[in-house]
Formats: sequence, C-alpha cells, structure tokens
Amino acid sequence: MDNLTASIKLRLPVSLGKALLIGFLIFGGYLICVILSFVFQSSIDSLIGVNPAKMSIITLLIIIFIPWGLLGWLLIIKFTDYGYLNLYEDHLTISSIENKLIKNYQAMEIAFIKIQDAAFHITFKDGYRFNCVNLGMEKGYIEKLSKFSIELKTFIEKNSIPVSEGRII
Repeated sequence: MDNLTASIKLRLPVSLGKALLIGFLIFGGYLICVILSFVFQSSIDSLIGVNPAKMSIITLLIIIFIPWGLLGWLLIIKFTDYGYLNLYEDHLTISSIENKLIKNYQAMEIAFIKIQDAAFHITFKDGYRFNCVNLGMEKGYIEKLSKFSIELKTFIEKNSIPVSEGRII
C-alpha cells in the first residue's frame, strides 16, 4: 500500500434533495415574513413603534433576512457531513470521519482540477465532483488548506492531471 502524502478534512457534497428542500423552506419562510410584516403593520407599529410600511423596503428586507439567513447557515452546517481527502502517490481516496472509504480514484480517473487561491474543485471522469472551500470550517482551516494545496500541486504534476482555468463557486 502506498504511503499517505497528504490529507485534509473537507465537506462532503450535500444531496440535491436536502439542499433544495432547505432552500425552499428558508425562502418560503422569508417571503411569508415579508408579507406578514405588511399584513400586521399596525400591530408591529404598536408593539415596537416602527411601521414597516413607512420604512425603506431595502432596510425591511435586510432586517427580515438576517434571522432567515442565520437559520439557513445553521441548517447547512447541521446537514453537512465531513470527510477526508487523502492523497497518495498515484491515487486519492475520500473517506468519512470514521475513516470508512467512500471513493477511491486512480490519478488517471481525474478529468481535471480547478485551483483558485487555496480552494480547489476536482472533477472525475465518472461525473463525480466536489469543491473544497473553507466556508464554515474550523479556525485555522485556511492555513491547513494552503499547506495541502502545495501537496496537491505536487500530486497534479507527478500524475500529469489537467488543470482547468475558472472560478470555483
């Protein structure tokens, strides 16, 4: 078995069903709150002394968005599973936190890799792909990602993997 050259913790892709459900629930709740703020404007005015109909619509939308945005962020963090990307000499593996193997790919099975600053996006020939970005990760993660990127670039050069230009979203 090859020696492990580098490893980094990453977010595993969230299923599209979960992401869409959470997105629709958050957006629906947000829209309902905006509508209800106008329906119950007199009650809100008597309770806090501010009439939503008399304030700037942009300000109102931002104020209502803040709790819904925080709820969405918390739900994304709650439903996200973490794993590890492990680099070896001629292949890589994706494993769960419990170190159970999820995917194993030879270097020749990688279609291309996009690198932007310390973040990267790997696309495999079988259609599987994932991003490694630092959103919501623990403190010090960007430094770990920077160190891992050096090993990733070595892995790319050693195995002649195509590097694609573009932004990582």
